[in-house]
Amino acid sequence: MLRIDRIVNDAKPEIVMTTSKIVSSITAPNQTAQVQLLTEAYQKANVPPEKVQYIETHGTGTSLGDPSEVGALSQVVSLNRSEDRKCKIGSVKSNIGHLESAAGIAGLIKTALAINKRCLPAGLHFKHPNPHIPFHDIKVSVQDSLTS
Repeated sequence: MLRIDRIVNDAKPEIVMTTSKIVSSITAPNQTAQVQLLTEAYQKANVPPEKVQYIETHGTGTSLGDPSEVGALSQVVSLNRSEDRKCKIGSVKSNIGHLESAAGIAGLIKTALAINKRCLPAGLHFKHPNPHIPFHDIKVSVQDSLTS
């Protein structure tokens, strides 16, 4: 049986997966709260955010949700990160769609398989980044090809 604490402790490179229910309203995420949550999670896990190489995102595909999520991630993982080591992000939804209540576990399984196989898959149907996210100005980029 694969235990999440073993995944996080044994993962090389370090990979951390977070999920959050912190929102401003039922439909609007709260970026400030997400930054606080991520900062606290990395501190408690004793993981320097600049060492994180990949994050499996929720990836709503919306003009509000994605920029808020990526904005929060970028604020936290970009500190002390060199420009040539952007943190990669992906979402299993681009491969299999939104599974409603099973979306989180699907992302966890994808990330566990990526650790096990020592490669990061590209989003199957990813074509263009969300135009509401300034990828050229941040140290986060979409995992758009298979890498090992």
